[in-house]
Amino acid sequence: MRIMCIGADQQTIYNQWIESGCGTRHEYVPFIISGDVQDCLNKIANLDPDVIVISFSTGNLSVNGAEIARLLQENNCRAELVENTSSSQNFRAYDVDVVYNAIESPEELAKIISQIARTTPSH
Repeated sequence: MRIMCIGADQQTIYNQWIESGCGTRHEYVPFIISGDVQDCLNKIANLDPDVIVISFSTGNLSVNGAEIARLLQENNCRAELVENTSSSQNFRAYDVDVVYNAIESPEELAKIISQIARTTPSH
């Protein structure tokens, strides 16, 4: 599966990815946040990942990770969305409901990705 991670602190996100061991079975799709929100949504659509792991903080964007998740859902993004915050209240406070939360944990990320891989056909 192709897995994209979105968040302000790319080094921490990448370290979580490495520690999870997911890289041995899945492709990491790097995503650098740049431009405006629509530009980011277009880049995500063009890269077409199977899973998008989204942190709450997005850095320089005018929206946070919960709002990006909502926009992806509204645009019928086919990727499974995974919240990556220490508290799911961050996304819920914005009325965004995602099934999975990796809680910034490599172990939890590995569990979630394995579960998604068992139930989602890759392209």
